[in-house]
Amino acid sequence: MIYKRVEPVEWRRFENESLLLNLQTGKYFRINEVGSLIWENLDGKNSAEDIIQTIVRHFDINEETARQDYLKFIEQLLNDDLIIAV
Repeated sequence: MIYKRVEPVEWRRFENESLLLNLQTGKYFRINEVGSLIWENLDGKNSAEDIIQTIVRHFDINEETARQDYLKFIEQLLNDDLIIAV
């Protein structure tokens, strides 16, 4: 599945985290470094497998851990209406 960020969500990356602001709801979200990497790659072009492999390479973790982190974060983003499937 391929996802992309919805509009209007503003976001800024800092050293080890990112802050997201849903401009429609006014809700803020703080995401960790793994979430930030996933968020940056949700551009409507990268597949789940592409992003999981990016996590594996960037954080030097095994694929199963990366997959679990990815799926959990995607579920949260979908529940908060911050991404859509394309």
